[in-house]
Amino acid sequence: HFRKPGIMFKNTPYFMKGEKVYNLLAILMALVLPFSISASYVPLTLALFLMVFNKEKPPKDFLLIIILYLWRFITLVFNRIIPVDIKDIYDKMGYPLFSGFKGNPKVVIYAFAVSSTSLAILGFLSKNFGILNIRLTEYQCVEKTCEVGFKKTKKVYISGDFVKIKNISFKFGDKIATDEKPGKGWKRMGEITVNPLYRHITHDFVGFYGHKHHTASLFSFSSIMFFCLSLYYSPFFILAFIPSLYALILTNSYLYIYFTLLALSFVFFLRLGLIRSFPYVLLSTFPIIFAFYFKSAFSPKLIWSFSKRTEYWEIGINIWKGDPIFGVGYSQISGYLKPYFEKGIIDNTAHLHSVYINSLAETGVIGLALILIITIYFILKYAVLYIRTGSIFALILASVWVVFSLVGIFEVNFDTTALNLCLYFFMGIFEAGLRHPQRLSPHPNG
Repeated sequence: HFRKPGIMFKNTPYFMKGEKVYNLLAILMALVLPFSISASYVPLTLALFLMVFNKEKPPKDFLLIIILYLWRFITLVFNRIIPVDIKDIYDKMGYPLFSGFKGNPKVVIYAFAVSSTSLAILGFLSKNFGILNIRLTEYQCVEKTCEVGFKKTKKVYISGDFVKIKNISFKFGDKIATDEKPGKGWKRMGEITVNPLYRHITHDFVGFYGHKHHTASLFSFSSIMFFCLSLYYSPFFILAFIPSLYALILTNSYLYIYFTLLALSFVFFLRLGLIRSFPYVLLSTFPIIFAFYFKSAFSPKLIWSFSKRTEYWEIGINIWKGDPIFGVGYSQISGYLKPYFEKGIIDNTAHLHSVYINSLAETGVIGLALILIITIYFILKYAVLYIRTGSIFALILASVWVVFSLVGIFEVNFDTTALNLCLYFFMGIFEAGLRHPQRLSPHPNG
């Protein structure tokens, strides 16, 4: 027997001008999210003004996020660092700002289906037909050190990726590609063709975010959402699900692909009423993972990647031991990784490649505990809501939180701007639907 998914959509007339504005801002947010982080802040900021003007109350559980950032503030002050890095709480403000949304969630979902599908199509065209290809001149450093001095911050192509730089030093043999001569000590090597959305060297679809994991988080969310809607509400959403899943695979982000496919399998078995069979499906993936990891063409890369991660984790634990309570301060790990980078032990200083170890090193045991509490709370909140009400929204959010928390074991994604803007925005939109079920209608077949 199929479980009734409960409440869904219902048209609501607009009685207030503020409601119209909220609806327009939500639609705008859904349209620009896949294309620009900067543009996403426009509807987010306008929603903040609207929330203050209408005296809307945020969800009570957003207090958990506030407590987390208060502790992060304390860790920075304790380490005598100006606490400017806590400003990224703004990326999570979509939850309280759009929880006052009073329009039709279906319109917002359709808008996101159009924008995410459009980006997926651009990824397909970039990979197979070279759309948006650009020609750049490649230069090589032929002196001991070469300085780059642009008048303004400029995007240059370095080691298969676009990086924003202005004044920076390079060593002998380094290569960069740009449309402007970088300075003295650089030899012109010729012209190359590159694509801003798809990296043909590494075969990664990075989208407009410029990073495969960030784009993968977006399409992981959209794949889960449209798959749930296609199973529980309307087969129409399969038209948005297929491009999203294709784009996710195109990112070449193995972790997001694997855990998202597991989530999709879980939802599928849940819809068929065969949830007891899911553990067998899960177990059957282990031999496939084993073969993929040890016996495939990707094995050398995967084994190297995992071994590097274990080195980062060991370093992170050692850094944490220096101050188990306060850590080194939120978002300060890069400075502590530089000595290891200079010795050649690690290949970058971005983070520790695990949300949990990164949090432990930066904000101590309390910071780690808060992240675990927040993660477990939202998973249980939406899982219980689904069990009690059969809400599709709750099922989507529970699945997404599980996927992102599992990816977080191997990646630092809890504070990723692209992920937070998308996740917390839809948490707000869906929260409005969960709090006001009279605005939504039952499953058409329910």
